[in-house]
Amino acid sequence: MYNDEASVPVRARGASIDQRIATKLYAGASVVYRDLLVHLTNNVGAIEYYSWKETETYGYLTWLPKTQLAASIGFKLGQYYRPPLFTGVDGFTYLKSWEIPATIRWFGRNGISAALTLWRVEQQGNFTNPLGAPTPFVDASDRVWLLDVSLVCKPPDRHFYFSLEVKNLTDRRFHYQDLATQDALLQDRENSFIVPRRAIFARVGLTF
Repeated sequence: MYNDEASVPVRARGASIDQRIATKLYAGASVVYRDLLVHLTNNVGAIEYYSWKETETYGYLTWLPKTQLAASIGFKLGQYYRPPLFTGVDGFTYLKSWEIPATIRWFGRNGISAALTLWRVEQQGNFTNPLGAPTPFVDASDRVWLLDVSLVCKPPDRHFYFSLEVKNLTDRRFHYQDLATQDALLQDRENSFIVPRRAIFARVGLTF
């Protein structure tokens, strides 16, 4: 397997399970371990290899109390290790990240749906200091509550849809290490769920 356009070899192992617990209750969990062999060309033209290790654990619980209503809660625990000699663009030697979203979704009969998601995000790690700092690395952490809302309108028998989404509705400012844009193996690479400032997305589309 390869991790990115630089053809970094990666050995990945994982397991997952999904189960219907009751008529309207579903749950699932998964764990993925990755061992990446990252290469770097040093200042004399020789290639050096460094081992990056990553473990990600996911879980979710979904309840469907009514036809038009759904509620879910999930979690993602990520632990990432980089050697001090080469941390890459990530700039850390260790990162532990918790993301816990709780979502309520409503589906109208007229093609209108809405969602509200409350996030709890916590991160702690050992990060690189700017050049000239007294020490090359520093321990740091941050935690925050976030609120996202969205509205989708797709009228029946119409060839268009409209959606409006607001990320970080309360405009909370915080420090966040985003790995989604760095890792091609993550499904959310092009769509980071966490944004450190309020962001509004509007989309209009045609369907045929």
